[in-house]
Amino acid sequence: MTRCILRSALLLAVTVLGLALCAPECNDTSLWIDMRETCYSSFDNHISTLNESLHCNWTLTYRFYDELTHCTKIAAQLSKCFWPNEHVDQFFMEVHRTLLAECLPQPVAQQDPPDAILAALISTPMLLTTIMAALVVWCSKRSESAD
Repeated sequence: MTRCILRSALLLAVTVLGLALCAPECNDTSLWIDMRETCYSSFDNHISTLNESLHCNWTLTYRFYDELTHCTKIAAQLSKCFWPNEHVDQFFMEVHRTLLAECLPQPVAQQDPPDAILAALISTPMLLTTIMAALVVWCSKRSESAD
C-alpha cells in the first residue's frame, strides 16, 4: 500500500516537473509590442472620438476598456503568457495614468440624515446603556438578597 502511494507521488512529481519544463515561455517583448501597437492604438482611436472632458465618464468609456481588456487577453495568449500578469497590470496603470490624469473625483455634497434616522441612531445607544446599567443593578441586588 505504501509503495503504491510512493509510486503515485513520484509519478505525479515527474509529470508536474515535465509539464513545467515543457511549458511554453512567455514572450514579454511580444506581449508589450502587441499591447502598445495593437491594443492601445485601437483604444486610443476609440477614446479620441470622445471629447476630452468625457474621458472621465465611465458610462461612456467602459466599452472601450472592455475592448482593451479583451485585446490584452488575446495578446497574452499569442505571446504564450498568462492573463492577467504583471505586464498587463503595468500596461493598464500606464493607460490610466495617461488618460485619467485629469479626472478628479466628483465632490459629494454631504448632508445630515433625516431626523427620524438621526433620532434612532442617537437614542438606541442611550437606551441600551440605560437598560444595561439597570440590569447590572438589578442582578447585583438579586444576588445580595439571595445570600
